[in-house]
Amino acid sequence: MAEDIWEDSEARKNVENVFNRETIEALFDLSEDGHFDVLHGIVKDGKESRLCIAEKFNRGEQSNFIAAKIYAVEASNYQNMQQYLFGDPRFEGIKHNRRSIIFNWCRKEFKNLKKAESLGLNVPSPIAFEKNVLLMEFLGEDFRPAPRLNELELENPETALDYLVDAMDRLWNEEKLVHGDLSAFNTLIWQSQVYLIDFSQAVLTHHPQAEELLERDVENVLNHFRKTYDIERGTDDVVETITG
Repeated sequence: MAEDIWEDSEARKNVENVFNRETIEALFDLSEDGHFDVLHGIVKDGKESRLCIAEKFNRGEQSNFIAAKIYAVEASNYQNMQQYLFGDPRFEGIKHNRRSIIFNWCRKEFKNLKKAESLGLNVPSPIAFEKNVLLMEFLGEDFRPAPRLNELELENPETALDYLVDAMDRLWNEEKLVHGDLSAFNTLIWQSQVYLIDFSQAVLTHHPQAEELLERDVENVLNHFRKTYDIERGTDDVVETITG
C-alpha cells in the first residue's frame, strides 16, 4: 500500500526531477572535494531550481551552513535560458541540448556571482559548482533563508534603494554586467544589509538585450519602492545615469 502511494505521489516526481542520477553524482563529487559533509532538506522551491542547505563540519569550531542550489534538469525551461547564454563569449561552443544548457546555466551563475563579489557587492559568496549544482554562502539562520525585500518593511528604504541603484551602476560600468532579473523577489535583507541574488540570467553589456534588461531591472526596483514607500524616481533618469 505504501508503495502505491509513493508511486502516485507528487513527492516522488519532485524528488526524481531534482535528485536524479547526475545531481546525486554532482553532490557526491562536491562532498568528496571537501565542500560539505551533510546535505539537509529543501528550504526553497522555485520553478527551475531548489535550494537545499548543506553543512560543513569544522573541527573544534562551529559548523558552517552552505546553500546548495540545484537546477532541476528535467523541469527547467531550458529553451528560455538560451537567449541569455548564446551571444556570451564565455559560453561559445556549448551544445544546444537540455543538459548542456542547464549545466552552463549553473556555471554562468557562479561566474556572475564572482564578478559581483569582486566589486565588493553584497551577494552570496560562490564556493563551487558541478554540473547542475551550485554551492554558495547561505544567508539565513535556523534553516530559514533570509527574507526577500518584498517580505518585510524597511526602516530606511531610501538607503536600500540607493544601494540597489549603485549596485546596478557598478555592475554595468565596472564589470560590464547587467543582472537581468532584479526585483524585490531577487533581493534579500540579511543582517540589515541588502543582498542581490539569482545571477544566472545576468548578461554582459554588449549582449543585444543588455540595455532592455537594465531598463527592466531599474523599473522593477523603482516600482517596488514607489508602491511600497511612495519614493518617486524616474526610470529613464536612473538608466541614463547608469549608462551615461
